[in-house]
Amino acid sequence: MATEFRPITKPVVKRILAGKVPAGTFIRCTLLTGFAIRQYENKAAYVVEARLGRGGEPKRLTLGAVGRLSLDDAKAQALQHLSEFAKGVDPAATEKRAKAATVTLSEALEDMLAARNYKGSTADDYRRSLLPLESWMKRPLAKLTGPQLAARYRALPGHSAKARTFRVLRAVWHFAADRAVAEGADFPAFPGGALRDARKGWASAPRRRRTIADAVMPAWKRAILELREDVRDYMLLLLYTGMRSIEARILTTDDVNLDARTFTLRDTKTRLNIELPIVQQLIPVFERRLTAVKEGPLFSFGNIRKQWERTRAVAAWSPHDLRRGYVTLAHR
Repeated sequence: MATEFRPITKPVVKRILAGKVPAGTFIRCTLLTGFAIRQYENKAAYVVEARLGRGGEPKRLTLGAVGRLSLDDAKAQALQHLSEFAKGVDPAATEKRAKAATVTLSEALEDMLAARNYKGSTADDYRRSLLPLESWMKRPLAKLTGPQLAARYRALPGHSAKARTFRVLRAVWHFAADRAVAEGADFPAFPGGALRDARKGWASAPRRRRTIADAVMPAWKRAILELREDVRDYMLLLLYTGMRSIEARILTTDDVNLDARTFTLRDTKTRLNIELPIVQQLIPVFERRLTAVKEGPLFSFGNIRKQWERTRAVAAWSPHDLRRGYVTLAHR
């Protein structure tokens, strides 16, 4: 990078705007120490740099683009920031703290989803859970009060649904608070105490626990034997592995190794590939699928609700019920 030392004046700015300064040039002002212009490939920017306090670490701050920010305004900002640097105040850190303390509910939610690298379906579930609070999404999270939360909780219908909404809100709040504290900013604690009377157990809303009862299981197995072969194999796979339905649907022939008696789940909810053993009951299932499908997905059906409904005369169930019942089945 070529460095020039000269007064930064309006004629210098005109030369830059005319494209007469080569990329990579760094012009340091000799009239205002710490003020400079950096020329990039397609633009130039005013910058200010100095040590933080006496003998502190060097800091550099971009003020704005040459041409968009006037020279006089750039110098005025540079003087202000140089004064802050001399006092040991880092303007960039101050801005980060201010942003962390005033983050909106929408921003905090998206920051949390990005930081935790959730899969798309999980992220969408979090967003849907906060739809009842849509009018709050652009409001600073820290400005929401306990009485406001309690009033909104009382107004929302559906005990389980609003419990889910406020659990997600609490998770987002804690994430934003942790990030604010890490930046050195103050952030209020989640006002859970104010919800105590309104919620009446919202944190312990009943979770879904339905499984196929032991007494019904033989009849259920007989019922699925009457279904189309690929649908039947899909349901048996869920029953004997406890995997999520989407994980079963994306299995391919390359994921199954009958010789080693293993199969691999790709890109699971935790974004890991997991190799699992093939239990005895599933050997004929995988053999049928590999015979029927020479290459590609083991299951390529569309909506199987009609097939599924044919078995509901035996028991009310869903594919996720098989996942819940797997732990009990595996212990036997």
